[in-house]
Amino acid sequence: YSIFWRASAVLELLDLQPYNRIDKVRGFATHGIAKMLHQLAHVSDAEAHPWYSKWNVHRFLRPEAFGGLVHLKKTGQRDYPLHASIFNSAVLEKMRQKSRHGTYLLPTITKSGSPTHPSYPAGHANSAGACATILKIWLDPHATRCWPGYIVEADRSGLNLKNYTGPEFEGAPIPNDKKENCLTVTGELNKLAHNVAMGRDFSGVHWRMDGVSGIRQGEEVAMNYIQNELDRQPECASRKFKSFDGDFVYITKSGCDPEYESIL
Repeated sequence: YSIFWRASAVLELLDLQPYNRIDKVRGFATHGIAKMLHQLAHVSDAEAHPWYSKWNVHRFLRPEAFGGLVHLKKTGQRDYPLHASIFNSAVLEKMRQKSRHGTYLLPTITKSGSPTHPSYPAGHANSAGACATILKIWLDPHATRCWPGYIVEADRSGLNLKNYTGPEFEGAPIPNDKKENCLTVTGELNKLAHNVAMGRDFSGVHWRMDGVSGIRQGEEVAMNYIQNELDRQPECASRKFKSFDGDFVYITKSGCDPEYESIL
């Protein structure tokens, strides 16, 4: 959640509230920045949604635990029905050589290892997908708004940041919002959600599918949440955003014409 709160802090709120045709009314508690931050905090609870799937449906093994099965079979201590292609991989020998104890166990970044609950779907990815969706709905509904200022990337050492120019912008860095083909707010928020989810893979505690599915489930949580929010308010309003699959999604207060008092 905190990552997306910081993202919202560097983006000014566009005038997208449904009172924008009325001079004497502006959004705050309803359709204002306070409402956006309120919704952002609420959907971060999407991390609780995967628990039913984790325990009651899938009970999917963590990569670290699967590595334990591989080690036991590779060393002849157990005979598990694992696919032969795993044992033909050159990665196993590289892992053994790098291991302090000469094992085939899968290393993780943290000393404590993996969480003890099942792997699929990823809770962090659910929260990331939900929070990114809320910000896309509020800040870039048409998926065309440029991320303001400069885009930064890591240097070759990975320890410092530098302004991103890209191959088509050699020379002096150009502010992203001044470029003809800019990086959009929607695109950067999608990357942020992906980094949150895939970062858990890099640490050795999740499979790729955990994050990919988790992001989409979080997106669905946010969509249902926004629908409930619209249905609770007196005004007719609609919302629009581009999904992680690249399709535009429209959410409208039940019983209202999607074009009526649209905030799009």
